[in-house]
Amino acid sequence: MYREDKNYFVYPYNAVSAVNQLSLPGYISYGPYITLPAGNYEVEFLVRSTPLIQGPIANLSVVAGNTTYVAQELHSNNISVEQYDKWIRKKLRFNLGQNTNNLEVKVY
Repeated sequence: MYREDKNYFVYPYNAVSAVNQLSLPGYISYGPYITLPAGNYEVEFLVRSTPLIQGPIANLSVVAGNTTYVAQELHSNNISVEQYDKWIRKKLRFNLGQNTNNLEVKVY
């Protein structure tokens, strides 16, 4: 289903897709605003791109309030030709030094 107000596609299997040169800049996914105890964590993103995209593909981050625990820009240079049009698992590890409220995972 195409969301005209957001200029992206929402698929039945809970995937969201921005469209090159059509989608508006902004967060395509964020949340869930959870509370986690102190500790080491890993978050996994599933990302897919096409050879038409050259440059930045997505900015991935884990934040709570004004604190960014981990962030990484996924760039077309980081994707091999064999990976285009396939789901890529991108894992980011982070540490919470204390119990943390309103933690969210973002894709821009």
